[in-house]
Amino acid sequence: MHLSRWGMTLPETLIVISIIGLLATLLLPAIQSARQSARQVTCGNHLRQLAVASQAYEATYKTFPAGVDQRVFKQSPVYRGVSLFALMLPYFERSVLAISWDFDDPMNNLNGDTKALAARSIPILLCPSDKLPKRSVVTRQGWHYALTSYGGNGGMRNYFPDLATVDGIFHTTGRGSEPQPDQQAIALSAINDGLSQTILLGERSHADANFESFADALWVEPLSQWGWWGASGGRKAIGHVTMSAHGGINFHIPFSFEQRLNVNPPVSNPQQFQDYHDRRVSSWGSNHRGGANFVFADSSLRMLSESISLDVLHALSTRSASDLPY
Repeated sequence: MHLSRWGMTLPETLIVISIIGLLATLLLPAIQSARQSARQVTCGNHLRQLAVASQAYEATYKTFPAGVDQRVFKQSPVYRGVSLFALMLPYFERSVLAISWDFDDPMNNLNGDTKALAARSIPILLCPSDKLPKRSVVTRQGWHYALTSYGGNGGMRNYFPDLATVDGIFHTTGRGSEPQPDQQAIALSAINDGLSQTILLGERSHADANFESFADALWVEPLSQWGWWGASGGRKAIGHVTMSAHGGINFHIPFSFEQRLNVNPPVSNPQQFQDYHDRRVSSWGSNHRGGANFVFADSSLRMLSESISLDVLHALSTRSASDLPY
């Protein structure tokens, strides 16, 4: 008895390959969209957990944590502080790290270089869509810090600190606070606009090609150096752990280093670029499509569109309508 042998001809094989390729082309956008949606959901869950942690802190101490509890020392760096994320460590299941944290002299949390307490990456503080070359960085001073994709609401403007409006939820407190010394942390009762109408925390984006062109020219630090969750030394610490409505959602530098002399007015030196720099590093943003995730003071999570007007964003970023300049 002879058994028949089944096989595919070359044309049939090519047809099958073409069909598989077509199906892959059709399915790939759907797969990418599903992955992006999953990343956005994970990011939102992180923000919700941070909101619960900040509210648990407020329930314990009757105020939200300081953006940075900033002290003044005789030795350099003169300004040293404890960030809102370090203060909240016990409230998002990092009690062991909190026990080891030096709240008296924050610079001790940088001892150990890559093994320093402040260099420990914490998953809940990172959005999976945030484009970070590394989760931990080393600064020009040789300090090692882990990064975060999130920031507390610093109001209409959080940075540079001597220009801060102090009308959000998180700002510098203590003897070294700015723009005024001995600023106090904010209690839940100080939110007069309604908890559902006041941003508590939101996202920061580390992606901006034009900004990076200025970093490549050594005018500024790259965005990958911003967002130290355990910021401990220097006046810039508040800019690492808070964001604001200063530049709008997903504000990006509108020109590259090569185009800087063609804008009006021209930008011919780092000082003239400073306002663009401060606006960019303090602006909310994300790599989600069309906007960024925010959690409000009532723990509700919302995606706010990048096309939202600055007037509306200002209103959502201040704890009292009387804080608005209009």
